[in-house]
Amino acid sequence: GLIYKADGDLQLPEGKKWKPPTCMSRSAARIFLEVKSVRVERLRDISHEDAKAEGVNKTYEGQLVHCSVDGEIKSITDEYSFKQGFVNLWDTINAKRGYSWDSNPWVWAIQFERVEKK
Repeated sequence: GLIYKADGDLQLPEGKKWKPPTCMSRSAARIFLEVKSVRVERLRDISHEDAKAEGVNKTYEGQLVHCSVDGEIKSITDEYSFKQGFVNLWDTINAKRGYSWDSNPWVWAIQFERVEKK
């Protein structure tokens, strides 16, 4: 049988090594994806919905001040968003390589969905 590293803290038999998923045969795959769309866009054009679809958590974005017409502060609320969570994750992974959120690189936006094995 197959042992998958993603299943948790499992031990391989002595003398065996983990094989990268990219080097395994299709018959060993457990998840199949179908590409629904591909587009090129600037990183900072990501929508809140797309950021949420990336699987990030909402992260503190800052405070939003609510004012009346005459400028009187009515309330201040803390704002959290999936987009800010994506920004934080992106910079953690890519900023040191020269592709920070602020550099706004061109990226491939690939939309896919999980499908049953054929």
